[in-house]
Amino acid sequence: RVVISPRWIKSVSWDESRVLVDLLRSQVETAPEYDPDAALERALESRLHEHYRRPAYWDEEAPRR
Repeated sequence: RVVISPRWIKSVSWDESRVLVDLLRSQVETAPEYDPDAALERALESRLHEHYRRPAYWDEEAPRR
């Protein structure tokens, strides 16, 4: 079990019980294992974004109003 951001989900097939993500299989297979007892803190989020080679959402520019 691994953590994947909802932003990286391309589609969901409820009939096939599949979630297609915008990641490489190798990235998912080598991702840090999910520990449901551990808090999802910024340090872990940073590690996950580095692993998946994705920009951190907290570094994105805020939308203009």
